[in-house]
Amino acid sequence: MWMSMIEASARSAMELLIAAVRLLEESKNSGLGTDYIEDLSTDILLMEKEVVSLLGGNYDSGEVTGLFNKVYAAEMTIDDFISRTLLETA
Repeated sequence: MWMSMIEASARSAMELLIAAVRLLEESKNSGLGTDYIEDLSTDILLMEKEVVSLLGGNYDSGEVTGLFNKVYAAEMTIDDFISRTLLETA
């Protein structure tokens, strides 16, 4: 049961991350100030690390960054991301 709660939390966090990445891209394209963009980028990085930590993974493994990018590009589903991250820790 606790694993399903962790996965649900990770899924919700990933949905927020996807929205944050879209906001970041829109902000870059609209010419908003660099302070805002840097702060948002930092927040995204911290959120990514928290999601990976929640799933028991290692953010510094290198593979995780590629997985995040696939989710952001809609090349991978959130559920696939969670499964792959959990497999990495097994």
